[in-house]
Parts: sequence; structure tokens; C-alpha cells
Amino acid sequence: MLYACGSGKQSSIIITETLEVASFKVSCQGTNDVQCMQVRKKGQKNWAEFNIPIKGFEYQQGYKYTIEVIKENLDPTKVPGTVETLNYTLIKQIRKQKENTIRLHDVWVVQTINDIPVNDIGKQPQIVLELQLNNKKILGNDSCNKFFGAIEQVDDNNLQFGLLGRTKKMCPDMTAANLFYDTMQEVDGYRIEKLSLYLLNENDEEIMKLKKVD
Repeated sequence: MLYACGSGKQSSIIITETLEVASFKVSCQGTNDVQCMQVRKKGQKNWAEFNIPIKGFEYQQGYKYTIEVIKENLDPTKVPGTVETLNYTLIKQIRKQKENTIRLHDVWVVQTINDIPVNDIGKQPQIVLELQLNNKKILGNDSCNKFFGAIEQVDDNNLQFGLLGRTKKMCPDMTAANLFYDTMQEVDGYRIEKLSLYLLNENDEEIMKLKKVD
């Protein structure tokens, strides 16, 4: 719905929108000090940072929301004293659903890759990774090299990583590490059961099992 508001010359344009709000916040682009909500419109796959207050909406991390809002686009040249050009006001909360996504934000040790225990693949003792949802990063150590990369997509069902960079130290046995890096590019989803994280491919098949580090 779209309509204009103001006397004489038009001073604002008002529309209603339905938004999904992700269950966790991320660092706003260009700063690590300010946390932004993530929103997307119905049918969109990717989340966008959102740092404008929504009047009447009380956000609680760990829950995914579907909300209907009024979006008012102000014309600062016609509204004296206006600083913000956009105002959002909650009309109604359509859905509030608890999600497991925030539980990914932790340190994990790899136990199996393609159902094979890591210790049976190579001589490296362990592969440890940290998932940082607030800045969508993955960091870790394969017992030889440090690695790092981006979390490209994450929500309650989906999880995808970008290419992982790593240091260039050569070690006697890189078998487990190389299999780990190849397998991480196949990750398309996940599930969490108690203290275990299962990474899944696009066919929902388990390709890696990890355990939460105490």
C-alpha cells in the first residue's frame, strides 16, 4: 500500500511492508561497535543490515520475526528540522519463532569428515574452528595452519561459507586438512543436537560432525 502525506506540497511517502527479521545481529558495516538487525522482504534470500529503529518493535535475540511495518519516506527539504529520512513503525507482529542459529556462535572441534574420524584420516591431532555470527566470520586452526573466511549465508536451516584462506606453513601430513577445506565448500546446511554440530550438503547428507568446545 502506498500513499502520500502532507499539506500542500508532498512532504512524505508512506508504504506498508512485511519484513523478516533475523534471529541475531551483526556488526554494522564499517564499525565493530554498533550492532545492526538483519532484515529481508518476503521471497528474498539474502539478509540486509538494518540500523533504523522500528517504533513499537521489541527485538529479542534468538528469535526470528515476521512483522508488518509502516515505512515513511520523509523529504527533509519539505520537513524543517528533519534529520532522518526514513521512519519505521510497527503495525503488527505476525510471527515470532525461536531459532537455533545463535547456537552456531561458538568454538567447535571437528570429529568426523564423511563419517571418517579425523584421527583416522591423517596425523594432525585436531581441527578447531570458531564461528562468529556477529561479523559473519569463520576462524580456526587445522593443527598446522590458521584459516579464516566469511560466512556467506546463515539462518535456521542454511549455512554456506566462502573460500577459506590459510597460512602457508608446510606440514608432514596435510591429508585431513586438505579434506576439511574441500568439504567446507560443500556445506549448505546444518543441524544442532545437544553439543554436536552436523554440517550438511545440498542433499541434507551429513558431511562433517563437530563437537562444542567446553
